[in-house]
Amino acid sequence: MKSPHISNTSTTCGGTALPTVRRGRSHGLRSLLGCALLLSTLASGCGEDNAGSLPLALVREFVDAFQVKDLQTLTGLLSPDVVWELKTSTTGEPEVYTGTDGATAFLTGLFDTFESTAFSHTAYFESDEFVFLEFTTDMRTPAGEPYRNHYLIKVETDGPYITHIEDYFNPIVTARTLGIDLCPADPVQAH
Repeated sequence: MKSPHISNTSTTCGGTALPTVRRGRSHGLRSLLGCALLLSTLASGCGEDNAGSLPLALVREFVDAFQVKDLQTLTGLLSPDVVWELKTSTTGEPEVYTGTDGATAFLTGLFDTFESTAFSHTAYFESDEFVFLEFTTDMRTPAGEPYRNHYLIKVETDGPYITHIEDYFNPIVTARTLGIDLCPADPVQAH
């Protein structure tokens, strides 16, 4: 039996675009999250337009500030005890940045690594507990190398702050763009 997967959003419900579930090859996490979001949206009642909800507004403001490298706005949107997890990384182990100091250090390093930080194909999916953000980067390194990667980010909020970010992306694309060796020689085997 073929697994369902998510295609481009094509249906709207109360002004919100819904992902379309169809039969075919599975796309792993994207498929699972998309199905969950579709069911969550349908269960919460399509008649309500959540475009103005505070969590969604916070995430949209965060994305806008990120794309223009506005570090002051970004850190102002983060809870003092925010946790930012890169669930996929070039090391193979999750990277975790805690508190506004950790998140600021991560963002500063990211902004130093990439000259432009634009996104394309941005989509937002909201549930009662979090907002999912899906986008493709349209970024460039200072040397002019393009960085196009697909991201899926889960954002949790509490009141006016972002409290938790889970970041999923293809680490192979990142490593190739930045010249990171994913398979360094094993020092044990080298001797």
